[in-house]
Amino acid sequence: MDIWGFLAGLAALAITAAGGLAKLKMILIGIGGAGALATLLMFRKHPLLATVLCTGLTLGTLSLWQTRVPTSTDLYGDPAIWASIAQQQSTLQACEAEMALLPDRFALTSVVDEVTALDEHSIVKLLSLRKLAFLEIKVQRPPGKPASIIRPGNPVAQPWRVDSPTAAYVRLEVVAEGSLECPALASLPDTVQQDLKVWPLPPGTCLQTRFETQPSASHALDYQRDTRPGQSALGHYRLLERTAPKVVAQLATSNHPNHPIIGSISQLDQPTVRPGCQTPHTALADRLVGIPLQQSASVIAQ
Repeated sequence: MDIWGFLAGLAALAITAAGGLAKLKMILIGIGGAGALATLLMFRKHPLLATVLCTGLTLGTLSLWQTRVPTSTDLYGDPAIWASIAQQQSTLQACEAEMALLPDRFALTSVVDEVTALDEHSIVKLLSLRKLAFLEIKVQRPPGKPASIIRPGNPVAQPWRVDSPTAAYVRLEVVAEGSLECPALASLPDTVQQDLKVWPLPPGTCLQTRFETQPSASHALDYQRDTRPGQSALGHYRLLERTAPKVVAQLATSNHPNHPIIGSISQLDQPTVRPGCQTPHTALADRLVGIPLQQSASVIAQ
């Protein structure tokens, strides 16, 4: 029986010698192999016990061997989207120069968020306070997590689940009460329920949610990557008129849409706390106000 424990220890040590793993993983595997061998020596007078313990340690070591160690790309995304400090500073200056030229407001009927970087507070404000006819949000489907229209990278947000396996977008619209597509208030995320108490919808209305495969909004918030050599970490968040199409406004950024920095739009009577170039997607959204659907399908700068 001793020979089997000894062989188990050698197998674990052989695993340790293999390359291609993260240092920490190799250290743990080495500890497992050494532990198996040490167990054999400590319990050599009890071969059955030694074999059982060595087998357990070896199986645990083999399991660790098969476990994939997360890489920096897994945790932080493609290194190609990481901007240097100098790039971040120059992009921030460019954004501030572009923001200084923006009008205070853009009046439009509807917008689709292609980045999925509007938080719950902004969604409620755009519909309740800003009076947009409707919003469309691109659905995020992260592996192993429920589909949502709130980006999972937002550390303080609850998921706003999408109960459709095929929907690419969710349309949110304030409609008359009685619509079958208005979910029960209790089914909405807690933060949305609280926001609707602070910024309520007009009496006799409800928040309708509809699943779509293609957006129909008049405008879009999106991201365009910089295609110049060495500048792939940079880009612009943009407000687009979709029917033309044409760029209505844009802000330079080193904040990649795979990991957007998400803020909340302001209330119209609080201009001193408006978002800036640290959250350029939010800064564009903060300038949106609604106009009646029948009046115009194009942007009006006010």
